Amino acid sequence: VQGYWEGESEPLTRSQAKLRGLTLTANKVTVLIYDTNESIEDAPALASFIQRVAPDELAFKIDDALYNGPGAGQPLGVTVAPAYIQVAKDAAQVAATITTTNVLNMRARMPASSRNTAIWVVTQDAEAFLLNLTRGSGTAVEFLYKLPGERGNATSDGMMLGNPVKIVEQAAALGTVGDISFVDFQQYYLGRRGGLRADTSLHVAFTTDEMAYRFILRVDGQPIWQQARAQAEANTNTLSPYVGLAVRA
Repeated sequence: VQGYWEGESEPLTRSQAKLRGLTLTANKVTVLIYDTNESIEDAPALASFIQRVAPDELAFKIDDALYNGPGAGQPLGVTVAPAYIQVAKDAAQVAATITTTNVLNMRARMPASSRNTAIWVVTQDAEAFLLNLTRGSGTAVEFLYKLPGERGNATSDGMMLGNPVKIVEQAAALGTVGDISFVDFQQYYLGRRGGLRADTSLHVAFTTDEMAYRFILRVDGQPIWQQARAQAEANTNTLSPYVGLAVRA
């Protein structure tokens, strides 16, 4: 869609919207648990424990797919999507490190319209580097990363350059692509077919006197952006709501 400045009484310049189809397939993610009836009788809280942790495991699997999923049989993750930008490491950067320049360069590739809603997704092994990132010098030095409750950060998450930091197991190993990403998940389509199905059965493992617990959820997702976009004034760097850091080996 293109806009134009027009003179009085001049014919308006026409533009044609370009649309694409996006198909979400309801892929199935499951948890199946067996437990003996003796355990259930001896530990009355066990059944409620299973009912709680199984949805947690499904949520973990879905989060992993939204970040790393191949797109075949499960959602397409942002780190493997064509629009994912890999920002180059610093010259002569030490392997398996994260620097202030890395973080600032990643933020520079995030569209301004997504900066208020983007989050940092970081592997736990990288947090020690974040704690030491600074900019400025002397009395003007400033730490980039703030822990919850630290230096005016009243949120439940860490904050870096004004955006939440999510420390997650799904992020890649330190020094590899995906160990730290800057992502606006509002630029991601997530679809669900129905709700969580939670079923129990005495009959599946009747001969071994076990109870079967089955949990099923059908979901799919894809990044909205198909590719990184050029800036309006033909600046050098492209922009994307999915930004990562190249390998530091």
